[in-house]
Amino acid sequence: MKDRLFEIVNRLYLWIYSFVNGTVYHILSKKRTKYLPNLTRNEKEEIVRYWSKYKKITGCVHEYKWFKSKGKLDKRLIPEELWHADIEPHFNNVLLEKAFQDKNYYEMIVGKNNSPETIVHCINGQLLDENYLPIDCARASQLINSEDEVICKASMGTSGGKGIKFISEHTEANDVAKIMELYDGNFLIQKIIRQHPLIESFNKTSVNTMRIITFLYKGKVHYIYGELRFGGAGSRLDNSAAGGDWVLINKDGLIQNEFYKFDKTTTDMYVDKNYVSPVVENTRIPNWKEVMRLLQQTHYKLAHFGIIYWDVSISQNENPIILEYNLLDSDAYAYQYGVGPFFGNMTDQILNEVYL
Repeated sequence: MKDRLFEIVNRLYLWIYSFVNGTVYHILSKKRTKYLPNLTRNEKEEIVRYWSKYKKITGCVHEYKWFKSKGKLDKRLIPEELWHADIEPHFNNVLLEKAFQDKNYYEMIVGKNNSPETIVHCINGQLLDENYLPIDCARASQLINSEDEVICKASMGTSGGKGIKFISEHTEANDVAKIMELYDGNFLIQKIIRQHPLIESFNKTSVNTMRIITFLYKGKVHYIYGELRFGGAGSRLDNSAAGGDWVLINKDGLIQNEFYKFDKTTTDMYVDKNYVSPVVENTRIPNWKEVMRLLQQTHYKLAHFGIIYWDVSISQNENPIILEYNLLDSDAYAYQYGVGPFFGNMTDQILNEVYL
């Protein structure tokens, strides 16, 4: 009886999750496309005809106005409303996401060799050292002060660089207590990554990372998308919402020559024609094969989540470092803007599995 009741509650939660996400992103996409030119009659008919068997497209046709405005009109493109309401919840376990998303446990899954070096963990108010052994505020302060600069970040419930702080001055024990209060007892403090010269060349003040998407489907990990993100002038953060640019990376690790930027005022993205690339033609991400091997190996450990958005850096000695992975509520718009339909040639197969 109890198990049956929990099953009903979980199903209700998943229904509410999909409904709320669908509603929110429907509203957001309406605002985004409100003043864009309408589709032609033939364009609209082709899109509706393609999606008609799934009985899902009627309220989403307007999203294709945005794709068209970016020169990427394709009937196989997945509207953001459907992505968040249907696609992500189908492949990624919503009920398990929060536990696996806690950054304090990343290195247990990724391995210390491919993780940032953490010197202090704080899990539910318990301070721990790099080996997850209990410490007090005084010891945490000593560990922090042993470095010229460290980075402090919330371990749960944040995205887009929110809550990140750089600590460079000596910190007394009572300051650690304040940090615990600020982050509600869930944070971690890490050494600064010394990045590879090629990666650093895009912006020397930020830790520049690759956002790579992999898709675990029928026993195989597929490369979906990659971009190298770097901060704006003087920024410590690399994400686009903080004024950064990004450049596409193809499946062979080659850096492309178009640079993109996110406009915070219009919540839109565009090709940044003013940026001068620091790399020459046919430049490849250092140690790319090892990057992909690491992501494939780690994705199998996270098999509850078919679609994973990875944030990866490259150290000075070309070692790939996984800074973060995102399991839900990630943007599909930007990636389709850059490369076209999210699932490429697998699109029909994927949509048939989700909807039929």
